[in-house]
Amino acid sequence: MFRKYFKATISLMTFIIISSCASKEGNVIVNPPGEEFKTQYRSMQLVGDFNGWALEDLSSTEMNLVADWTWEKIQYFSGTRDSIMFKFVPNSNWDLAFGTQGPDSGLSGYAEPNCTGTGNHITAGPINKAGYWKFTFNEQTLFYSITFYSAPGGAIKGTVDFTDVTSPPYPPTTISAYSASEKIAETHTDTMTSEYLLSPLPNGTYTIVFQAPGYIPDTVQNVTVNNDTASIDVVLEKAHGIIIDGDLSDWDTPSVYDTIGDSPWGSNGDIGSLYATIENDTLFIGVQGEVTNNALIVYFHVEPYDSSLGYTDMDNIDFYARKFTFPDSLKAQYILAQWVDGSVTPGFRSIDTTGRTVDLTDSINVASSLKPSSIGAIEAAIPIQLISTGQHGRIGIVAVIAGGDHYDGPESVPSNNLQGNGSGAILNNLYFIQF
Repeated sequence: MFRKYFKATISLMTFIIISSCASKEGNVIVNPPGEEFKTQYRSMQLVGDFNGWALEDLSSTEMNLVADWTWEKIQYFSGTRDSIMFKFVPNSNWDLAFGTQGPDSGLSGYAEPNCTGTGNHITAGPINKAGYWKFTFNEQTLFYSITFYSAPGGAIKGTVDFTDVTSPPYPPTTISAYSASEKIAETHTDTMTSEYLLSPLPNGTYTIVFQAPGYIPDTVQNVTVNNDTASIDVVLEKAHGIIIDGDLSDWDTPSVYDTIGDSPWGSNGDIGSLYATIENDTLFIGVQGEVTNNALIVYFHVEPYDSSLGYTDMDNIDFYARKFTFPDSLKAQYILAQWVDGSVTPGFRSIDTTGRTVDLTDSINVASSLKPSSIGAIEAAIPIQLISTGQHGRIGIVAVIAGGDHYDGPESVPSNNLQGNGSGAILNNLYFIQF
């Protein structure tokens, strides 16, 4: 009798604890397209005082779905901390946040749903050593834990030189370290010395991307860190006549010619010529368009490519899901997209074999002049080594106009006979460029 009463009391207490913030229901249940594991959310972010509560910065706060209903993120702390404050935020929506109104919880406990008010964060700790810590959260049980993952590894340092600049101030350069397709760290050069330091980095092998506005990006692969500091110096070349600024006047001729003014959607969705060229191991592309409250999307098929990438059904990816499909032989591995309403900036992502995408925007140079009710363009410089595993191959490109989620569009370049009536379309006509 006592044991039954005791269990019932604990269950009631647990219900009260995890329900005190639940003032309203959560979001509609969705299954992320292509996900191997079950979840009711499109995304989950770990947002706290250690990353500036930067909900808008998905690339540095996004958690990974690692099992049914279970999310995980590795977070670095440069030193010890008595306590940290954070929330788990699904679908980039504070109104759905998981926090708590309870006391400090050590390094594990139960979150509470819909804790959106000021101060309804989880307070945990201590973080008793510098290094990488693993945050795990189960969206059904609401149990979370924080465990030490690994000690600091090493660093990568060096200098960025330029073919046309020999004295300070030097152009500001962004340096990013990737493990597989995940960005692990990012830093910037000192404009007076042009030196940089990527630190700390867990032991492993990295791809390092160097990017400066107006210069051809450079990529160095297979850089190994093993409790030491690797030195990488690069020289960036001025972009040869093509400045990534959303202005196509510095291009010679289009690769695929099309006119503005022939779309059944008129100025709400009209795509013009496609430009593409390769210089110094960098793909330069430009697409002209006139778009209002619709999307301009560019898909890429690369040969050879990482076998972990490539998907055929664009209506089931987690970034600009639209009713376009590709044949198995032309799977899309990368997507460049912008919703044109005057505020959204372009994004560039890889697409894996399950339809999940990884944000690579910071690894390319991209600019757009697309604005509602006017003719503009999107331009990008993409390092070949970022998207291909070979020294020689080809890249297939197709640009489309599209409506909102799970709809299609009226026009593509090259042409694929799109209808723009919601019935969907197969994209099997791509423009190919050799490298």
